[in-house]
Amino acid sequence: MCGIAGYIGINQEGLIDRMLQTIRHRGPDSSNCWVDQSIPMAIGHVRLSILDLSDRGNQPMWDDTGRFCITYNGEIYNYRELRSELEGRGCNFRSNTDTEVILNLFRDKGHACLTYLKGIWAFAIWDASDRKLFLSRDPLGVKPLYYISRGKQFLFSSEIKSFLNWSDFSKHIDNAAMLETLTYLWTPGPRTMFSQVRKMMPGQNLTVYPGRPNITVSTTEVSQQGSLDHMNEDVIADLLREQLYQSIQSQLVSDVPVGAFLSGGLDSSSIVAMAERNGPRISRCYTINYAGGRTWEGMVNDLSYARLVASHLGVECVEIPLDESIYERVNEMIWHLDEPQADIAPLNVLLIAEAARKNGDYVLLSGAGGDDIFSGYRRHTALQNEYLWDWLPYPFRNGLRMCSKIFPTAYPFGRRLQKLFEYADLPADERLPRYFAWFPDKLVRSVLTEDILRELECHDSFDVMRTALSSHNFSGDQLNKMLFLDMKYFLADHNLNYTDKMGMARGVEIRVPLIDIDLVSLALRIPASLKLKKMTGKYIFKRSMEPYLPKDIIYRPKTGFVAPIREWVSGPLLYRIKEVLSAESLKKRGWFSPRGVQNLFNNLRANKNDIHYLVWSLYTIEEWARIFIDGEGINQRQH
Repeated sequence: MCGIAGYIGINQEGLIDRMLQTIRHRGPDSSNCWVDQSIPMAIGHVRLSILDLSDRGNQPMWDDTGRFCITYNGEIYNYRELRSELEGRGCNFRSNTDTEVILNLFRDKGHACLTYLKGIWAFAIWDASDRKLFLSRDPLGVKPLYYISRGKQFLFSSEIKSFLNWSDFSKHIDNAAMLETLTYLWTPGPRTMFSQVRKMMPGQNLTVYPGRPNITVSTTEVSQQGSLDHMNEDVIADLLREQLYQSIQSQLVSDVPVGAFLSGGLDSSSIVAMAERNGPRISRCYTINYAGGRTWEGMVNDLSYARLVASHLGVECVEIPLDESIYERVNEMIWHLDEPQADIAPLNVLLIAEAARKNGDYVLLSGAGGDDIFSGYRRHTALQNEYLWDWLPYPFRNGLRMCSKIFPTAYPFGRRLQKLFEYADLPADERLPRYFAWFPDKLVRSVLTEDILRELECHDSFDVMRTALSSHNFSGDQLNKMLFLDMKYFLADHNLNYTDKMGMARGVEIRVPLIDIDLVSLALRIPASLKLKKMTGKYIFKRSMEPYLPKDIIYRPKTGFVAPIREWVSGPLLYRIKEVLSAESLKKRGWFSPRGVQNLFNNLRANKNDIHYLVWSLYTIEEWARIFIDGEGINQRQH
């Protein structure tokens, strides 16, 4: 995987070189660009060599007619089959890369080539004959792609930080995006914190014409052909297991060693088990050792499970120690993420990527996406249990909402009960987007300044998901609607954003077999009743893995990469947070209300409400602003 960048309609000497230098961590092996001052335009590429390690794989790459030029980030797992078909039609190849396959397939099929690709990608192809630039992002949004469209000027890049090199870049903030970031703890696309920058949505394609102010938008979606409602449960489990095996085998293709994440949970364990099914394929696995096996915030520690799986499968597992000193790297995390995310899990990925790079494992397989397509989150179980009370008349449901406020949120059980009934008075479809919110709208708005509140008076943070739901036809099952929102937003804008950015920060390609396009297509056909059955999340996935994993692993308590945010915010990081969010600092920035933030600190001290993550979100946004707007430490981070 690599990094891409480019622009049209801009005359700034050396811009493309500086854009590429800013994302050089994504491609440490080479950096190249093509510039045409007569348009003016440029496209560039930084390369992490995974397939065909020779210079023949360098980009930007032209086809042999000199008409099409590509800059590409990603992996096409069926490129060998596509290459054979193209060669059968007389197409010549100069390299052994998947890049050249995309390039020639585009020349042969045009935009229709996307329906043939099985993989993950973000690419731009310049058509020198028709003078147009075509950009595409894969249907699940595994690879990031951002752009700026301002009049006749257009820029694109794998990472937002590239745009900081443009002399006309505007650092004006999208206040609606900030409100949504505080609500969800991540930013739903297509917004970003910069009002000028948009991220391409999963499956989105853009066509840009030099000298024209408009762009053309189209979408490539995951296909879903029929339902498996009529099929026996055992048969579905067998189908799922074999498709998972095929998906993982296709993603083991590499000219460098391939390692894997191993938390000891179902997702990562299944990937390693299927990779090793017919013999050793994984060089080694990586897991996090949290402070010597300590349990934080009521979450089950993964370490013993990771050791059990490694022993069961006979693979080496590298344990990476993690303790409280990790918070010293928060600003490094913020820089690489581009977007403020109030989550510390990205640092775990960064630590594993560092260790993998040192060991020569330049490719890692990750279990990201399993919860999003097979139903593994608590909100899915909460949704399933709505039948116990959603039949009640409105006055009774409103009573549940009022009663939920008395539950003490200082403890996990109280937090979950309050979250369960917080929106019980609303209709079912209105409750769905709110399952993704961490805080009520009233609380979030209480920390914003009056000027911003006036601007956002009519803005509804749930509109983005509400609109997405209204644009699709569903069978009526609420779980499928929620899984749709998980895949379109939470997976792409939260999980995959940090998975990509943290891996590429250390020049490591992270592949995600559980959201292989064929596997996702199959998952969409599986009845919701088999994804979540009798309070068992990922039920059919668990059934499918019973022949290969111990039941202690398959049916273990759900957990994930966690860190003690609540403990840190109340303890060792409190002084730094108060310093960053001081009244003087807040007044200077003009985003957050000093009184509102002080009220949060008062509640924090009294341990009245669970507002730790809101404080953490405010902190990460202010630190993000100091880096991306004030420019603090940018030069050090680029080198």
